[in-house]
Amino acid sequence: MKQKNILGRILFYFGIAVIILGSIQAILNAQMMQYDHNGIERMEFEWRYFLMSFIQHLISGVTIIALSEVIRLLNTLNYNFSIVRMVSEDFQPASLEKGREQPQIDNWTLTESEKAKIHELYSDKAILEIIPSHKKGYCIVTLQDFNGPLKSFQKVVDINDVGAKEVHDPVIKKQLLSFLDEK
Repeated sequence: MKQKNILGRILFYFGIAVIILGSIQAILNAQMMQYDHNGIERMEFEWRYFLMSFIQHLISGVTIIALSEVIRLLNTLNYNFSIVRMVSEDFQPASLEKGREQPQIDNWTLTESEKAKIHELYSDKAILEIIPSHKKGYCIVTLQDFNGPLKSFQKVVDINDVGAKEVHDPVIKKQLLSFLDEK
């Protein structure tokens, strides 16, 4: 569900309008009628008046656009916090503590076909380590970006289906990663 950010959009378009109308006004202010010694009128463009007016409107417009971006980021942050709040309300710590006290440990190893599923899923990243978890069908994969910084990160992968897929359930991820930390 995409959140609509009406105030941010209004401010963004208002900032663009300020810059455009300010540049038009700066051009009009910079055109001056000059009279030579014979009394003939000539139109001249004064750059100092143009720049003085245009820079003021440019700064105002960019400030308004920056304010719209701040509002957009705050709206996104608020939306993400509401999702986290909904997930944490569904989270039941008693079931996690029971699972921690007596984890069901399955001794199993990865087959070559399961490793191939994981390599296919993360073909765009460097796989540093694949660890079978205490729950059969779930693995903890340590990855690193090819072109990014040399910082590794861990993902929980479900290999029970035809193809491997990354686990997004925060309860399962926390259980499996905490069991790995206890090892």
